[in-house]
Amino acid sequence: MGDEKRAWTYYRVANGDPELMEAQRNELLRHAKSLGYKVVGESYDTGSGRCMDREGIKEVSAAAASGQQMDAVLIKKVSCLGRDILPTLAYIAQLNRWGVEAVSIAEGTIRITAPNEAIDNIIDTIQM
Repeated sequence: MGDEKRAWTYYRVANGDPELMEAQRNELLRHAKSLGYKVVGESYDTGSGRCMDREGIKEVSAAAASGQQMDAVLIKKVSCLGRDILPTLAYIAQLNRWGVEAVSIAEGTIRITAPNEAIDNIIDTIQM
């Protein structure tokens, strides 16, 4: 099916608790199914969300930048991507530029649609 929506799940638990990780993963898989997404990949991190330089985020970025992997990144809530608002918004804007939506269970679909010079400058300074 060529028009099937593809999603990549991303989850993060600060303390690395395996039960919380599994619960978040299962919640994302259920949400993907309820939205009609085919899950094509998953990444996760443990630890702080203050730094965007995490292995799981790098995996999401590589898949999104390829242009063929996914239509959306599914997350439980925006703070799972990042705890600092400007780098997190810049990351979502970069995902959008790659044609990928950020879809949160808590906040819904998050798009940075209007051109924003400040966001562009932040993106340029953050290593993706």
